[in-house]
Amino acid sequence: MGPGSGTGTVIRGCRTYANSDDGLVVADFASPVTIDATWSFGNGVNRWDLPATGSGHGFDLGSAAAHRVTRSAAWKNNGHGFTGAGTAPHDLTTNTAFRNAGDGFAFPTAPVVLRDSFAMGNRTQEVLADTAQDDGNTWNEQGWSTDVLRSLDPTAAEGPRNPDGSLPSTTYLTNTKDSTVGAPMTAS
Repeated sequence: MGPGSGTGTVIRGCRTYANSDDGLVVADFASPVTIDATWSFGNGVNRWDLPATGSGHGFDLGSAAAHRVTRSAAWKNNGHGFTGAGTAPHDLTTNTAFRNAGDGFAFPTAPVVLRDSFAMGNRTQEVLADTAQDDGNTWNEQGWSTDVLRSLDPTAAEGPRNPDGSLPSTTYLTNTKDSTVGAPMTAS
């Protein structure tokens, strides 16, 4: 998403994948954006042997406005799963960051609110500013491991959409420990 503004912008049920740079970028959008039930995976990989060096983040929220991300997932990106520069107080709830080459949730300077999110297998699960508010996340509690995941196979999540156009049904990255933690991996 390029530079712009406009209140009430919602991105829902999208997949951003296999981009040479980042997946979903709202870094330069001056008004708050709500991102819901959106998946970003496999970004930042040079598949064409061109001299491209993208950062490969799943979701880049930037610092132009305080964005909200809910029920979304980032996996196997070459950069961070979710990130934002500056001091915008983004709100992230029930999201999943899995096996990203960078950090799962990287907000080193922003006073983000980060709740009920799942991070595992990333370089570091979370890098947060001292002013961040985080609770109910997998790194705040004990007993979380890949053993609680219903599926580690992304085939269905990366496959065709449902006939009605919604994201495909999948158990990928959903957990058996606490269904209120992490992305539910549905678009409803």
